[in-house]
Parts: sequence; structure tokens; C-alpha cells
Amino acid sequence: MSSDAPSTTSNNRTGTEAGTALETVTPDVPRPRRGRNLPAADTGTDVQLTPPSKPQPVASPKAEVRVPTRNVQTPRPERAVVSDAVPPTEPSLLDTVVSYLKFIYVIPFVGLCAAIYFFMIADRLSVSDAVISIRDQGQSTSGIGSILQSGLFGGSGGNNEDATLVSFIQSREMLEALDKKLNLRKAYSSSDWSIFTRMNPNAKVEDFLTFYQSTVSISVQSDVGIVTIEVVDPDAKRAQTICEAIVQNSEDFMNKMSDRMRQVSLQAAERELASAIQQVGSADPTQTAVAETRLTAAQTSLAGILGSNNQQLVFVMRISQPTLATEPTLPWRYVDVFGTMVLACAGYFILYLVWQNIRDHRKV
Repeated sequence: MSSDAPSTTSNNRTGTEAGTALETVTPDVPRPRRGRNLPAADTGTDVQLTPPSKPQPVASPKAEVRVPTRNVQTPRPERAVVSDAVPPTEPSLLDTVVSYLKFIYVIPFVGLCAAIYFFMIADRLSVSDAVISIRDQGQSTSGIGSILQSGLFGGSGGNNEDATLVSFIQSREMLEALDKKLNLRKAYSSSDWSIFTRMNPNAKVEDFLTFYQSTVSISVQSDVGIVTIEVVDPDAKRAQTICEAIVQNSEDFMNKMSDRMRQVSLQAAERELASAIQQVGSADPTQTAVAETRLTAAQTSLAGILGSNNQQLVFVMRISQPTLATEPTLPWRYVDVFGTMVLACAGYFILYLVWQNIRDHRKV
């Protein structure tokens, strides 16, 4: 009886080890012996014990197959590095343009544009010039004639006469006379001029006068009373014709001025003589000498004006006739291109200094 119990326990343990480790372990309970009737405790009755049923085999779960794996560390994602650097961006159109505004780009470009204009576009102009001199006979006139002549021009000497003639040549009156004689409006709007410089046929009078003044230049040597007139035009013959007309109109203008001066002087001398005669007639004996002296001066002045009645007080004398150019001389291409580049260099450095100054103030 004692040999059976250990055998049963050993079988149960073997079945337990074959099962899953998750099986619940029940407490050991004394099992009754097979096929034997044991006396009931304290009852005096026999208890029929039934043989225990065979333990049902417990279905063992599928054994978990563990595949040995290497200790491979999964790479961690790198953290974004935060820095102060600004990510690169595509340059804007303004930045691209500014990058080309360097000295080595700007100055050659300006020189190229100037060369294209002066050698291919600008008008080839011919120059016709004439030299005249203003002579004043009134400087030798004594008395009131000389005074009135100086007053008529606003001063004394030939400086005011030169300025008067220059103002007349550049005036609207001169332009109207030339346009009536030579039809300058049609000439200035013809195809002889380039499309960039020719005048509009329907231009206003102010624009017409500005265009005329741009084709006529005047230089004065006031110490000797010499005036040089230069006229430029694409047509050499037309330039000479315009210059000749300007000189002729200047002579007519100065002749009219001389006649006007003579009339004014004569009228003034007659009034002075009448006043002197009246003063002599009404003068006191103490003032008779003074009145007679005034009368004598008035008579002398009037006689001088009447004696020079057939003479011009101011006139124009030609020193050289208007010339006819054999070939165009303007513009001076190489000089103009070089001058344009020099001005561009000066302007570039000025703007560069201004720009650097603005940037420095922004940083502050």
C-alpha cells in the first residue's frame, strides 16, 4: 500500500511537467486507496470509496518557439539642429539687377550706348559761321546826342549794343523773319534730321523757338565788339543760307536802331533848344550868362545831329562772310564718347557713396 502512493504521485508530476507552466497547482489532498473501504471516522459506518477517475490529459499549448535575435539597436531619428543660419533662398529680381550694377558692367555699357548713338544715330551736322563787328559812331558825338544814345541802350560803350544784338538774333522776331523767308518749320521737320531730333511739323511756337536756338550759337568778344555767329544743319548749303539771313537781318535791325536813335536825339535837341531860348528871354540880368551858355550848347548839339543826319550812329560791319562747309564736323564722336564715360564714372561714384551712406545708417 505504501508502494503505490509514491508511484501515483510520480506519474502526476510527470504529467504536470509536460503541461504548460501556466497550470494552476492545487493543494495536496490525501487520496483514498484504490478498492478499499476505510472506516468512517467517529461514525461507525463504512464509506464506499469509488476509484478516482483517471486524470484527463491537459492539452498543452503550443510551445513558443523563440528565435534568438541579435541585439540590434534601431537607429534613432536625428534631432533637428536649430541654428541661427538663415536657409538659402532664391535671389529676387532686384538682387539680380543689383548684382550687375557694378563698375565693370555699368561704365562699359554706358560707353557702348554712347558709341552706338554718336556713330550710328546722331545727326552729322555741318557748320556755317560768320564774324561781324558793331561800330558805334555815337562815341564821337558830343553833347546831348551822345547822352541819349547811351541812354537808349541802357548804358555806355559797345557792351550793351552787343547784348542787344545777341538778344535780337535769339528772339522770336528773328525766327518769324527767317521762317517767312526760308520756311524753317519745314526744314526743321524734314527727313534730313534723324527721327530722334527732328521737329514736329505742328510744334508750338515755343518749341519752334527752342529748336531754332539749339541750331544757332553766338559768341561775343565785348572788348573789341566782335560777334561770331554759327549755324548747324545737316545740309551745308542750308546752314550757309540761314547764317547769311541772320547777318542780313542783324544789319537791318541795327540800321533801324540807328534811325530811332537819330530821331530821338533830334527831338531831344529841339526841345532843349526851345527851353534854352525861353530861359534866355526870361532870365534875370544875373542869370543871363548862364542862360546864354545853355543856349549855345543846345545850338551846337542840334547842329551836330543835323550834320550827321545821313550817317548811321550804330551799324554792323562784316568781317567774314558766312562759310560753306565741305563736310560735316559735328558731333565730335570720339570726344563725345570719352566725355560721356567720364561723366558716367563721376555719377557712378557719387551714387555709390550715397548708397554706402544709406546702408551705414540702416545698420545703426
